[in-house]
Order: sequence, then C-alpha cells, then structure tokens
Amino acid sequence: MCAFLKNVAQVFAQHSWLRFCAAYLDARPIGVLFSFQFVDRIYLYNAGFDPDFSHLSPGIVAIGLDIKAAIDERFNYYDFLRGEENYKRQFGAQKRSTMRIMR
Repeated sequence: MCAFLKNVAQVFAQHSWLRFCAAYLDARPIGVLFSFQFVDRIYLYNAGFDPDFSHLSPGIVAIGLDIKAAIDERFNYYDFLRGEENYKRQFGAQKRSTMRIMR
C-alpha cells in the first residue's frame, strides 16, 4: 500500500493534482491529509494523526483547516468520497450514491 500511495503521489504531483496538508503543534505535524484537487473540486482520500495528540482531534483540525484553505482558494466542492464516517456529517457532508455504469 505504501508503494502504491507513493506512486500515486508522484504522478498526481506531476500534474499538480496532489494536495498534502498538515496541522502542526509548534513544529510537530500532528494531523495530515492526503487529497487530490481537480478543476474546482477537492477529493479527500485519507487522513491520519499522531495518537499522542488524539485528545486534540488533530485529524479533524487538519480537515477543517483544509476546508478553510479550499474556500480561500475558491474551490467549489469538497468531497469526502465514500464512507459513512461520523466526522463527515459533522462537517455537513450530505450522503450521495455511488453508481457503477456497465455496458
């Protein structure tokens, strides 16, 4: 999985699609995001945090900071992608259906 993500990051960075953001406490990154930007949208792919700081919800803070940055950068849409995680509803995400079109 690590090799896959490194490859995706390299290819997406070459096309200016990669978005990697972090929340810091002093100089220490405690929450990070791995997402993609394309045209007017941001797609949140994965997030992580330092468990020593879980009481500060650093992953949620990183997402909030990234949403604020997305607004400031004039993106029109922030997509949390698939999944029913509670934090998505806390940010006001609305449920959408994913469809597969087959020939």
